[in-house]
Amino acid sequence: MKVKLATTAGFCMGVRRAMNIVLDAAAKEGGPVYTLGPLIHNPQVLNSLDKKNVHVLDEESDASESTTVIRAHGIGPEERERLESRAGNVRDATCPHVIRLQSIVKKHVEQGYSCIIVGDRGHAEVIGILGYAGGKGHVVETLDEIESLPDLDKVCVVAQTTQNREMYEEVTRRMKEVFPNAEVFDTICDSTGRRQAEVISLAKESDAIIVVGGRGSANTNRLAEVARKTGAPTFHVETAEEIDPEQLKNFKTVGITAGASTPNYLIMDVVERVTAIRPGPLGGLINAAAFLMTVLTKTNLYVAAGGASLCYACCVMLGVQPRRNHLLIASLYILAMHTANRLTDEYADQFAAPFLPNFYARFRRPLAAVVALAVLVALVLCLREHLAAFILILIACVAGALYRVRILPASLKKLIRYDSLKDIPGMKEVFTAGAWAAVTVVVPAFGYKEIGIWRPGLYVVMLYAFSLVLMRNVLYDVRDIQRDKIVGRETIPTVLGLMWTKVLLSVLAGALTGLLILSGALGWTSPVAYVMILTIAYASSYLFLYHLRLIVHGTLGCEIIVDANFIIAGLLAAMSQAKFI
Repeated sequence: MKVKLATTAGFCMGVRRAMNIVLDAAAKEGGPVYTLGPLIHNPQVLNSLDKKNVHVLDEESDASESTTVIRAHGIGPEERERLESRAGNVRDATCPHVIRLQSIVKKHVEQGYSCIIVGDRGHAEVIGILGYAGGKGHVVETLDEIESLPDLDKVCVVAQTTQNREMYEEVTRRMKEVFPNAEVFDTICDSTGRRQAEVISLAKESDAIIVVGGRGSANTNRLAEVARKTGAPTFHVETAEEIDPEQLKNFKTVGITAGASTPNYLIMDVVERVTAIRPGPLGGLINAAAFLMTVLTKTNLYVAAGGASLCYACCVMLGVQPRRNHLLIASLYILAMHTANRLTDEYADQFAAPFLPNFYARFRRPLAAVVALAVLVALVLCLREHLAAFILILIACVAGALYRVRILPASLKKLIRYDSLKDIPGMKEVFTAGAWAAVTVVVPAFGYKEIGIWRPGLYVVMLYAFSLVLMRNVLYDVRDIQRDKIVGRETIPTVLGLMWTKVLLSVLAGALTGLLILSGALGWTSPVAYVMILTIAYASSYLFLYHLRLIVHGTLGCEIIVDANFIIAGLLAAMSQAKFI
């Protein structure tokens, strides 16, 4: 089934800003952080925030020594005064578009206008705007309600920022008939307008529309309403589990969009589930192949094969013939490392698609045995190759075991923010890339006398393997940036931001390309180094395609495409040796 994903799907600027403010406060505060009302209308995100000690402020909450965040909807001036009198620290996450709307209302009320607000009467944003109207505000939800408005002299008309634009235009046309001198302001958020316009366009290109988001979200409900008005069959779901394949099996193309309070990982789960619906005579065969790839990917057998393939390529770059034991060591260690990470990572259980947590929960002991056996065999093979290789892998295993262990006592937590290696920003990406470089380059190097420790090519190839894996890791972090922020994981993208992360990766790709050209020209590495530039181009291309949202159709598809780069490296090296290229 073909899936078309809206480019505007997911967090809007205001929601993203509010989330960042709350998560920053949660990371810095020792005690709980409160929000004045649910931060966003998405139950899955709210459950995750609750686990991070972020709670909704109620009458029983003691916020005198805590931070309380005003959510994106904003509040009225009187409510703000009450909040500041009971909260120790108040941070304002009101959306800038809402602040503009509040300013328009406040200014015109001071000039003697009555304000008519087109929106949902009970919505938090509308309640806050009424607070600025000072008793001169009137809420209109439908065209019929215009007739019941009192006689007003000077009228100012505004809209809730998430209002349906088509409906607002109808109301304002009628309002001009009733109040000819009314001043009308376009206060609908640009993001809302673009989102609604895109779903109309998407409906024309699709057989059905799926809108992802909380049922309590006004903008999500309006998005579904706009989609239904186009005549396209529309399904509003909160999670992928609500999708019924039977309802979609007769559609060839499905458009997917999401409300402004829907995190990216929930959207991707829906995309993956819809993409997996494959009706027709070949559907069973395709599903079987997809399931096989899912098993290979989620059990890390696929990435382990990539490790062996990268090891092969690195040996060829160093000008030596790859040995079977070296490929096995790389494959076994990488299998053990990635499986152990998933077994000990509660984050994966919390947010991954259902297959992953269920699989690791059900087969935890057998998988732990696989990890132990893989490490043991890798160590034995290393010992047979070279004592230094054995020591290196042993050190890597010990470092991996200590990765999540608290190094500093809890009493020093306030003085030193990081009490374990996993807490240091970007450590997982760097640690994993370093481990790959060790087993794919350094371990094989110990087995060849012609590769000396002072040979420049050794460090060039190490940097190549390290950088290729780092680019892979950072792309996954870019994909999961919203999840990481919610759970408080500090990765390179969450620390640097998306823009600077992309700059970093671009500089890294450019510098690595130049280094490979230089090393090949100076004879530090074999001429295969020139060919390996294609793998850097491949990594850069999938980063670019991900930026364009062309390879986001499910986490499985993303992992298959990204980790294929290691397989490509090995194939290019083999073809070079066979003089095919």
